[in-house]
Formats: sequence, structure tokens, C-alpha cells
Amino acid sequence: MKVGLLRNHRAVILLSLSIVASGLAAGTASLDTAALATTGFPGTSTLHGKATEARRLTVKETAQLYQVARHGAQHEEQGQGAGTFPYPLTVTYTAGFTQATVSFVVHGKGGAMYGQGTPAYHVEGSTAYFNGSLSVTRGTGRYAHATATGLQLKGTLNRHNFALSIKVTGQMSL
Repeated sequence: MKVGLLRNHRAVILLSLSIVASGLAAGTASLDTAALATTGFPGTSTLHGKATEARRLTVKETAQLYQVARHGAQHEEQGQGAGTFPYPLTVTYTAGFTQATVSFVVHGKGGAMYGQGTPAYHVEGSTAYFNGSLSVTRGTGRYAHATATGLQLKGTLNRHNFALSIKVTGQMSL
């Protein structure tokens, strides 16, 4: 029985690869992991549509953001990520006395990731220093299964022009 399944699995892989290769040769297809999603490789779907283990990813992200809107104590900042997710980023935060409430959206290629956190902060002169954790709470498109808890956030906020510099590190699943 195992030999028959192995032969069938190999046949599906070879068929998938030959279809992709012929499309590439004709210039009508691009090599994409979605084209291989039904072959049963680890971290992808199997032939029967059952999910296997999620892909773990080390996050090392930095961003420089600039204020684009302010509604009372709520600030909205936008910028470009650099590192693991080099995509546009929107951060909304409300600062209390020693803690901020933060939400964010990473506008990635083919989807978006949403998250939140409540980092502590302190002020020295015209600079506020943030330190705490973030969670990825949901995603859309290719990030539909994105999750993370305990991502570490460190950053500074210039209180004169509200320029925000952040660094996020940790582990997540896609």
C-alpha cells in the first residue's frame, strides 16, 4: 500500500512540475509556491486539503513612520517597513501616562496583517521611549493564517514632530 501511495505522490509532483515548467518555457506562468501547494510538501496543504504545520518565521523589522492624522489623543502614523516585511505600515496609537495602546496594519503583497499591543513608555525631554510586546491578531490574503504573540517592540517618538522609529523582533507563524 505504501509503495502505491508513494508512486501516486511522485506522479503528482512530476505532473505539477512539468505543468509549471511548460508554462515557464512558454512564458505563460511564473513559479509560485501556490502552484506547488497541492503536492504535500511540509508547510503546505496535502492532496486531501488538510493543513500541515504552519511556517515559523523570525521577525526582524524596523520602520520610520510619520504622523498623517491626529484625532484628540489618537495618532496615526505611516511609513515603510524594512526587514522581514518591507511593505507599507500604518500604526495607530493612543498614549496614556505610562502606557500606550497600539494597533498596526502591514499592507503586504497579496494581503495584510493586523495586530495590537500595549507597550510601556517613558519620556526624557522631547523623546518618548517605547518598550513592550505586540501580537499579530489576524491577516488577509496570503497572511490569512498569520499569528504571533510576544513580538518585542522598542521604539522612540519625537514629541515635536511625532516621527516614530520602531524595531520589532520575535517569532511568528504564517
